[in-house]
Amino acid sequence: MTLMGKLVGVLVLLLAGTTGFAQGCSMCKTSAEAAAKQQQKALNHGILMLAIPSVLIFGGLSVFAVRYRAKGPEARSETEKSGRTDLL
Repeated sequence: MTLMGKLVGVLVLLLAGTTGFAQGCSMCKTSAEAAAKQQQKALNHGILMLAIPSVLIFGGLSVFAVRYRAKGPEARSETEKSGRTDLL
């Protein structure tokens, strides 16, 4: 079995368990709709507080990866010769 086949197998096993957790979404939505306006507003703020840092971290890592990716063998050899990484 190739490495790609093993990777796909592990991914399928990891994602197979997530379907059981999807049943809780309808219950959460129902209880959130039944809550008072102030509680709904607090829930929305909580969701934003959890989402914003993860989006910023993912975006920052993506920018870092694109900005400092290797441009090819010639770029790699130039950085090895000079000893500079230009990371910071």
